[in-house]
Amino acid sequence: MASLDWSQCPAVESIPGKRSGAWVFRGTRTPVSAVFENLEDMSVDELIEEFGVTREQVQAVLDFAAKSARDSLEHEQLPLTNAQEAELERRLGSLDEDRRNGVTWASLKAELEFGERDWRHRRSALRSYD
Repeated sequence: MASLDWSQCPAVESIPGKRSGAWVFRGTRTPVSAVFENLEDMSVDELIEEFGVTREQVQAVLDFAAKSARDSLEHEQLPLTNAQEAELERRLGSLDEDRRNGVTWASLKAELEFGERDWRHRRSALRSYD
């Protein structure tokens, strides 16, 4: 999967000389990657407190990444049943709740009944952030 075009996400910016030009939350020095690196272990509230970003910024970044992943998957024409697509949409909208409830990638895989190769691709697409 190609890198995400973060220039299309209004919640982030890249300024040469600021964090070596890495994509950061607008008005901060917090790299976007901090959300994705810590999302499995921290709630959105914990991310906000730890990294000094707003809920709106975190949500905008997660929404952008999810939309980009969906667009990429649609572009690659990977077939999903209507039920799988609905479940994926529901899951993308509730990542933080799932983390708090202990939902794992393995359980998502089992629920959606993806083959191992297809699941690795989707998981990679959902976790890509640069």
